[in-house]
Amino acid sequence: MKFISQLVLFFACPIISFTQHPSYYKIDERDKLPTNEVYNLKQDNFGYLWIGCDAGLFKYDGFDFESINHPEYKKSSISNIQICKDESVYCQNFSGQIYKTDKSRKNLELVFDASKWVSNFPDFTIDGNNNVWIVTDSI
Repeated sequence: MKFISQLVLFFACPIISFTQHPSYYKIDERDKLPTNEVYNLKQDNFGYLWIGCDAGLFKYDGFDFESINHPEYKKSSISNIQICKDESVYCQNFSGQIYKTDKSRKNLELVFDASKWVSNFPDFTIDGNNNVWIVTDSI
């Protein structure tokens, strides 16, 4: 009988559950993010957030956005951000151009322009020796 009364008490009392909620905040145009159309995010070992979006590549330090660009963009949309061992940031646009940040990490250098050979979006990866490997079925 004692078990049944405990069971009734358990189901009759409201259960209050305290859970943990992760800390977050929204970043949008009010914070000077140029767009809400984001394709890729990566955080480097220095704490910078690299944002690939339809407006290009941006570095966010928690307060300000810095545009990282290249004068010969065919399309400004950036995706597939990868950070290699030496903290260089690689990315690509939707035309198939692959870029890398220069030593200052304030500009992009064109690494490879696959748009001359393929019409689709080639995939790439960086190995431990900072070699760029491009994967496509069109070349």
